[in-house]
Amino acid sequence: IATACLHETNAKILDVGCGDAAILKFLKSVGGSEKQYTGIDLSGVMIEAAQSRFRKASFAKANFLHWSPDTDPAYDTVLFNGSLQFFADAMAALRAATSLLGPRGRIVIAHAHGAEFVRDERTNNPVTVAATMPSAEWLHDAAHALGLTVVPAEADLDLDAFYLVVLQRT
Repeated sequence: IATACLHETNAKILDVGCGDAAILKFLKSVGGSEKQYTGIDLSGVMIEAAQSRFRKASFAKANFLHWSPDTDPAYDTVLFNGSLQFFADAMAALRAATSLLGPRGRIVIAHAHGAEFVRDERTNNPVTVAATMPSAEWLHDAAHALGLTVVPAEADLDLDAFYLVVLQRT
């Protein structure tokens, strides 16, 4: 996931639904910069936890669909790591993410436990988990509508077990 986010040197990353910013440790381990990271989350508790761990990063407690960055919004990567399923309208979330991308920007959609886990999570808790992970067909259609392309994944990647999809500006 971290490697997929760092397609540009010194990549500027927005992590949507960042939680306690656990991914930042992994981004830094593959050359990412804490100063180039912005995390956004609805939970003030999670934002406080993230801020206490990563003092050089930027964080915002906000609803992503209604958020405007304080600085230049040209992100190299907008990351949905275990968070896209909490948006009732995935297309609205991807549209908002696309509006924040720089010229060679990408959207990384990931879930370490995979699409099958999210389907089970949705079945057991439909009030909190608004959706399942998008299908490959839906993603291709959405990417086309947004002026993005789906970057081919590793051939042996099983999205049910480990979900990782990259949408790239064309």
